[in-house]
Amino acid sequence: MKCDSMNVGIITFSSAHNYGAMLQTYALQKTIKKMGFEVKIINFRPNVIDNVYNPFRRKRRGYLDFKFYKHRIGLHTKNRFKIRKFENFEEFMKDNFNLTDTYKTFHEIVDANLEFDFFITGSDQVWNHAITKGLNPAYFLKFAPDNSKKISYGVSIGSDNVDIYDIPLFKHYLQNLDDISIREKSSLKSLSECSDKDIDIVIDPTLLLERKYYDDLKVDMDLKDKEYIFVYTLENNEEIIKIAQEISEKEGLPIIFNRPYKKFEDQLRSVPFIGPKEFLGVLKNAKYVVTNSFHGVVFSIIYNKTFVTVPNTKTPQRVEELIGSLGLEQVLFYNYDEFKDINNIKIDYANVESKLKVLKDKSLEFLEKSLIKKEKANINLNLSYLDDNDKFKCYGCYACKEICPDNAIEMITDNEGFVYPKINENLCGHCNICRKICIYSNDTLMEKNTNIQKVFAGYNKYSNNRAYASSGGLFLSLSKNIISSGGYVVGAKYTDDMEVKHDIVKNLEESKDFSGSKYVKSDISDLFPKIKDLLDKGKVVMFTGVPCQVAGLKSYLNKYHDNLYLVEILCHSNPSPKVFKKYISYLEDKFNDKVIDFKFKDKTMGWNNPSVLIKFRSGKTIRENGRYNNYNRGFQTSLFPRPCCSECEFVYENRPGDITIADFWGIEKYEESMKDDLGVSLIITNTSKGNSLFNEIKPQLKLKEENMEKAFANNHKHSIVLNRRRTEFFLKLDEEPIDELLYSFNNIKQRYKKHSKK
Repeated sequence: MKCDSMNVGIITFSSAHNYGAMLQTYALQKTIKKMGFEVKIINFRPNVIDNVYNPFRRKRRGYLDFKFYKHRIGLHTKNRFKIRKFENFEEFMKDNFNLTDTYKTFHEIVDANLEFDFFITGSDQVWNHAITKGLNPAYFLKFAPDNSKKISYGVSIGSDNVDIYDIPLFKHYLQNLDDISIREKSSLKSLSECSDKDIDIVIDPTLLLERKYYDDLKVDMDLKDKEYIFVYTLENNEEIIKIAQEISEKEGLPIIFNRPYKKFEDQLRSVPFIGPKEFLGVLKNAKYVVTNSFHGVVFSIIYNKTFVTVPNTKTPQRVEELIGSLGLEQVLFYNYDEFKDINNIKIDYANVESKLKVLKDKSLEFLEKSLIKKEKANINLNLSYLDDNDKFKCYGCYACKEICPDNAIEMITDNEGFVYPKINENLCGHCNICRKICIYSNDTLMEKNTNIQKVFAGYNKYSNNRAYASSGGLFLSLSKNIISSGGYVVGAKYTDDMEVKHDIVKNLEESKDFSGSKYVKSDISDLFPKIKDLLDKGKVVMFTGVPCQVAGLKSYLNKYHDNLYLVEILCHSNPSPKVFKKYISYLEDKFNDKVIDFKFKDKTMGWNNPSVLIKFRSGKTIRENGRYNNYNRGFQTSLFPRPCCSECEFVYENRPGDITIADFWGIEKYEESMKDDLGVSLIITNTSKGNSLFNEIKPQLKLKEENMEKAFANNHKHSIVLNRRRTEFFLKLDEEPIDELLYSFNNIKQRYKKHSKK
């Protein structure tokens, strides 16, 4: 298969220091290179993987961190093998993988703007949430550009079924892939229920390569031509230990063990330090192999070994399927009592090779078909929620509902508390205006001209104006400027029932209700037509809202208005109104009092140490550290955001507003003169109109011009990554008391209570 100048990027557990992970990476790279492609391994090294293997991961916490010193002394004495093993694996990566630059997080890969004709995820358990500590979008190629082809090869979820809490994410992420293949047939049914695409079963990449390639890699250890048994285990399993011990006694052979301790009476050597090359050498030269490792089985087959396996108790299906497909049931035992004699095992490797060739040919056929670049013709990549009901595509901005000339669209609240449009087909005139103005994947709404964009750190010179504000008091200055000229201000406020709703005001005192952060998705129903009416009458209007609301208004109007100023508030995500309403009800029931205000960022203890301040009608107040408050902590950890927040396009330089305002977190690191614990705002002027409005209030502000890099060093540069426990939370939302439920997810408060009891 010849492929002129086509290139492939592979992402997998390439930095995991275990033999299977390293050798499957090597094998897939080699296989695709043999097919005529340029291949690179995307050097993704998340902490959840690297920290498992890096012996130096523990950092010193001050000069008197005695645990750190004890750990380092242990490393260089009794645990020196860990350093040796670490160095062997790092050397193997450096010498045998064609690596990209190193990326530690998903967002770092996004920023890298990698360009390959094809992206492949896999093999290995990259879709196993237990290993990756939640599904990582990087392993679903969510960073890859739309014009590339995205493929999964031999991926494993590590179990037979997709976890119930992961089903929504799998349904969403699998849409991103063009061709899908997995390693275990046992998970096919569950994954197929998450996607309408064909899913192929393929073999592990290590089985795609001929033995000669591993012979070129292997390094033989100096064992003076001794015959031995190689015992390779991934978990402590007494059944496999007893089997190996019996073989050793009956055959009179010593044992080489991969663990760092003596376990057998006749143990020739313990080799916990060897790298992938030495592993191949030890296994090839063994007379017998006893293992509970999937890749221990794989390389026993490749080297035609007489071997015994007791499946890993956590993921037995991997070994069971491979053994079954090759007719090797005689080597599979679940306990010591089933095993009789190693000499009873007679493997017909000619038959095994014949069956393996069928599997190999099928797997190579999948790769060859997948690695053909086709234009994505006749496929509308920009289908809206109105086409496929994919909740990840709907911001709930109301633009489609308000623009409909037939009043055929109704906003329906789902069981999570978010609104989505529903078309009444009996009223619909099929004009498709709703789809045309949908803000999802609509680049025309962005202000990306970095020559116009200017960045400032600033705060209001009058401290009383900052008392109302979450940060530097910019909003009140902007409001005063608009209202004093006869204009109107639009923003989010609490209603008498403590719901968050947008309103239109024309006096400064009322506009103060819009000040302060409100971590709830606000209600903007019936708002856009009212704004349009004011604009058509020549009134000046300043609309403030989160970026998707600004984009929604902009798209609804579909016309430039020189009397409209769009001010967007940089946001983390849009939390569920239903959750907030339940939390308010809990507070009112608990204290038998009505909540009249909820400040998410009270600055009494300082801007850098914000508190949640809850006020009741009786005058009672509750102040709590922001991280300890159960609702606020749920917001911070993305426990109940709108699904589309994980796909938000209005990030970093992609600004739909004339002006962007936010907290300028970390400004004191760059400008000592701007250090102020009453709050410092980030201001980005995105348009000439925004710049003109900002110039009118500059005399009221202390300012320092900055840049985008500093502005987003501690602010959200990317959309959030959904918390996998989000699904669990919403499944329990109507079943459990809200505060107890929120507390069960608040690990910081749980730790605080645990330590306070000591």
